[in-house]
Amino acid sequence: MSQPTYTVEDRQYQVNKFSVEGKVAFSYLVDTQQEINILQKKIDILKAALITLNTKVDEQLDDSMLTMLGDVVDGD
Repeated sequence: MSQPTYTVEDRQYQVNKFSVEGKVAFSYLVDTQQEINILQKKIDILKAALITLNTKVDEQLDDSMLTMLGDVVDGD
């Protein structure tokens, strides 16, 4: 199995040669990036759901439901 590396400006550094503190920071960096990727995937899925839900709501609209701007909506 290859050793993890950290790349900065096209230069690769061997993580196993980092200090203990550096290894912990690198581990957190990897974990944080993975969490960002997971959250981005969730955001993408939620955006797709939002589009679908907006379409469903839009499909049931008709002119009899129109109100004047400024009218109070009571939630019915």
